[in-house]
Amino acid sequence: MVEYPDRPCPVCKAPMTGRQRTGCSGRCRAEASRKRKAEFDRGRKRKVRGLLEEAIEVLGEGEDPP
Repeated sequence: MVEYPDRPCPVCKAPMTGRQRTGCSGRCRAEASRKRKAEFDRGRKRKVRGLLEEAIEVLGEGEDPP
């Protein structure tokens, strides 16, 4: 197989060969997938947190002060 030293594995930095795009091995592809999923989950949690905080503000504005 032809190695592409200009395309290192994003996980372990080993040179990738042939048609490899996301990792040099099954283990590295799985790790890269877990990292992408974790980043997506963090972004979703930030978005939900922001929406909840906004909803709390809106609901708090409707209350009469004691």
